[in-house]
Amino acid sequence: MSKKIMVTVTVVSLAAAIYFGITVNKAMYELPTEQISHDYLVQHALELVNKDRKDNGLGSLALSANKAAQTHAEEILMTRTVSHWLTNGEKPYMTYARYGGAGGIGQNVAFRGITDIEQCKQSKCEIIDPIKKLEEIEYAMMFDDEDYEWGNKGNILDPNHTHVSFGIAYDEYSFVLVQNFEYNYINLTEPIGHDPNRIKIIGTLSEGRLYNISVYYDPFPTTGSYEAHKNEKTYGFGRQIAVVEPPLPPNSYYEKPRDYELIIAKNMVQDQSEIDVEFDMTGIAVEPGIYTLTVWLQINHDYVPATVYQIFIEPNIKDSI
Repeated sequence: MSKKIMVTVTVVSLAAAIYFGITVNKAMYELPTEQISHDYLVQHALELVNKDRKDNGLGSLALSANKAAQTHAEEILMTRTVSHWLTNGEKPYMTYARYGGAGGIGQNVAFRGITDIEQCKQSKCEIIDPIKKLEEIEYAMMFDDEDYEWGNKGNILDPNHTHVSFGIAYDEYSFVLVQNFEYNYINLTEPIGHDPNRIKIIGTLSEGRLYNISVYYDPFPTTGSYEAHKNEKTYGFGRQIAVVEPPLPPNSYYEKPRDYELIIAKNMVQDQSEIDVEFDMTGIAVEPGIYTLTVWLQINHDYVPATVYQIFIEPNIKDSI
């Protein structure tokens, strides 16, 4: 039997008490005069997350240098719209990959403060304390997250996360926090490459066993994608179109799945911590768009997305594939 993982990434937005989703002029929002060091805030955010993990018997996360979370936070501060999508239509894992990220991620997003500066022209608005806001948000994600089905807490306390990056952006009256939690388990010994005729994944696992490889399809992101999905509380990997499985012994076969294609790898082995995979996906990479390759590992009883590698099929090369 072929194996398929049905997955919706558990990522939720923790919205502000007041939420209008308007676009604003950056010049209208001034930064606090004595702004606290961004590095200090990031370190404090990391300390808060790791304290919550320690209090729940989990190991600490390492700080990731990936810049996707910071880009996301700055955009939310500009638009005053709390969303997992960027205005260009990218989902979090797309932005993360664009900034060089290789592992799977789960995202928490939070906004605190004023969405409409006009309110502060007619009445006095409280100037925020960024440290206090960080602590308020972390507390809410851990202990007041029921409206979001405890998804924020689930990301913070996921035992399989290894790294986290933070996006922090604020002005006098508003504060944004983005947490991108990462699964980093594969050390590639050579680049995967961009040729769909020959996908090779060769490397070393720090933990876990190779389960399978799923291929997900998304159209190219657009501003229309953002408008259609900006208010959704969760996001997924796109439409699953294929699963890669190892070759079978002679006279054996897989049952043909209904909802996706089955790709039989030319090679798909794990020798202790070493993995060596090669397959051809030209038969499925026929539509222009983004094809995300997700290597699923089994770690204890969990299935962990260990890669978000993307292959782009441009419209002008569709007929040549």
